[in-house]
Amino acid sequence: MIKKKFALVALLLLFFNNISYANTVSFVDIDFLINNSTIGKSILLKLENKDKENIKFLKEREKIIKKLESEIKNKQNVLSEKELEAEINTLKNKISEFNLEKNNIVKSFASFKNKELKEVLDKFNKIIQNYMTENSIDIVLNKKNIFIGKNTSDITKKILIEIENNLK
Repeated sequence: MIKKKFALVALLLLFFNNISYANTVSFVDIDFLINNSTIGKSILLKLENKDKENIKFLKEREKIIKKLESEIKNKQNVLSEKELEAEINTLKNKISEFNLEKNNIVKSFASFKNKELKEVLDKFNKIIQNYMTENSIDIVLNKKNIFIGKNTSDITKKILIEIENNLK
């Protein structure tokens, strides 16, 4: 008899224990926020301008090297072997310098981009955390990591409004 009561109590506890308090889970499209918020657009424009400057600078340097290469080809029959070899070595050195400079610019731009995006995402994070607190949301996930979800769980547009109101 005691075993039956114990089993019944255990069964009831398991049944009622499975009725858990639902955590509120929402998701946000961070890419949408960056592309459509004023602050995100300004950062993207800043990154685009910096990238264009870098490309322009590298193309100018590349033109100089191609011009030097063309001059060497034109002088090839006129110069002695030692002079030609010296000019070719100079060209190789300039090409090596250009490649190093190009790699440094790429690394520098990547670092700059990461820094700028991190600052924006930190600002977004604060706003999202405030929104979570005000609306009793337990978890917010990035939309690109969600396979499927209810449209009512998508708070992207609400967060965009908060961003626009708080970051002017």
